[in-house]
Amino acid sequence: MATRATIIGAGISGLSAAYFLGRETEIFEASSEAGGRVRAANIGNQWVDLGAQFIAKEDKHAMGLVKSLGLSKKLKVFDLRNFFVCLKGHKLDSRHLFELASLEIKEIEELFLFLEGLDEKKFGKLQEEIAHETLEEWYRREFGEEMLWLIDSMCRTVTFSDAKELSAIFGLAVVSSFVEECYSFDKGINEIAISLLKESKAKINYGSKVNWLEFGKSNRITVEKNGVNSELKGGKILSTVPAPELARIVGEKDLVKALNKIEYAGCGVVVFETDEKVFGGKLGAMFPKEKISAAFDATARFGNKEGVEELIVALVPFKGDERPDFAKAALKSLNEFDREFESKVRSTTVVEWELGLPVCSPSLFETQMKIQESCPEGLLVAGDFMGLPSLDASIETALACAKGLNKTR
Repeated sequence: MATRATIIGAGISGLSAAYFLGRETEIFEASSEAGGRVRAANIGNQWVDLGAQFIAKEDKHAMGLVKSLGLSKKLKVFDLRNFFVCLKGHKLDSRHLFELASLEIKEIEELFLFLEGLDEKKFGKLQEEIAHETLEEWYRREFGEEMLWLIDSMCRTVTFSDAKELSAIFGLAVVSSFVEECYSFDKGINEIAISLLKESKAKINYGSKVNWLEFGKSNRITVEKNGVNSELKGGKILSTVPAPELARIVGEKDLVKALNKIEYAGCGVVVFETDEKVFGGKLGAMFPKEKISAAFDATARFGNKEGVEELIVALVPFKGDERPDFAKAALKSLNEFDREFESKVRSTTVVEWELGLPVCSPSLFETQMKIQESCPEGLLVAGDFMGLPSLDASIETALACAKGLNKTR
């Protein structure tokens, strides 16, 4: 007899898990729509991603899911080499970053000296470690052949000089410094969620907020809908909600303690429509000092709107209750490319994205282990905070949990 599976959250992890389970599953989703942080907004009759924007060809789980859903023919290719790192008006072409893995230490030093605000102590330690080998050789010696994505994280750590602030926010516009091709769809990554909704056998209870989970001889779930609480008995429970949400609804002290160590950065998504081409041909840019990233020339991806030359999506991170003026911050950075940029803007739309992404801190892997070890029997956890924050991690952890659940059938 199959063990009934209950999933909390209809984001990409929850929908993927339901799809991988291949049987009827019940999902409780607090909002009125599925997709979670992988979602798109229709701005000016053009679909704009508010979350993940691209899939890298190295994202084997995401690409595998795309193939399984029959979406391969709908993929559009983008060359990630066409972006810049920009600081105070000085633009560093991304081709230098691509070459970073094979550069000798003297060439790397020249690159880092270009970026202001560098932590000299951190760089000095790295310089000492790899003085007689390339960055790639050092990586392979330290980490071997597995988890090659780590070289990207390590590159960003030293490039942005503050590991605690290292966030996948940067990855929204630039998936990887070492990936030449990436993919998306006409309507953005949200097409994956739409397809999963059609293909999975899940029953989704929208507007159903899970307020409490209790584990024992029989698992109990307290759900609030339309202001009314009801208690349900559940079999195995799979949580795919952000760490702070899960910490709020479980009473296991060790688990809550581990979950509360996951840091999140919020994100203000600023969409500019321009009357003329500003960046024509460039894919995007990162502004290390402001920690802002932007995707350019989006009209080539979403389809041209009459009179609009470019659609530019800027991502402005924030933490806690601090709320910068998102539009002002984005304009300040984008004006570094074109001093007259502001005068070319036809319209500005701002969407605030709470709990935008988990921060990839040095202690993330240790925290993930503590979460797994402290989960009570009957609870599984999936989501991008259980892997390097990315769309691929969301899908990979959902697949792992689905396999675990299917073993109990």
